[in-house]
Amino acid sequence: MKKLIIVLAVMLCSCAIDGSLNYSAGNRNERCADIQKYKVAQVIDTGALAYGCDSSFEDFCHELLVFIPNIKGEMFYDDKIIKAPKNKCIVYNDVFKYETNAGMNKTIPKVKFENSRTEKENK
Repeated sequence: MKKLIIVLAVMLCSCAIDGSLNYSAGNRNERCADIQKYKVAQVIDTGALAYGCDSSFEDFCHELLVFIPNIKGEMFYDDKIIKAPKNKCIVYNDVFKYETNAGMNKTIPKVKFENSRTEKENK
């Protein structure tokens, strides 16, 4: 019983320390999307349509369809995996409207990269 209490105390202390370290580096950007990896389904002139990938299944990328605008220096191609660069995250910032080959109008989220941490508030 004493060992269990000691183990729990150590776990709680490590969580508290980890939380304080995260705060010192800035707070997590609340705008960061839950899905942070996308697989290109179709490339168009202004960017790419891509499916969100479930983080628990590496190859399951048929979640939410999004539009990723062209990125300077980045080449899009079918099946390419798009992830946010280090210290960045993917956020939904607008919508993209298009017409399918069948003549249906569709509206999907448009994404962009933002800092994954917000600046530490000075109060």
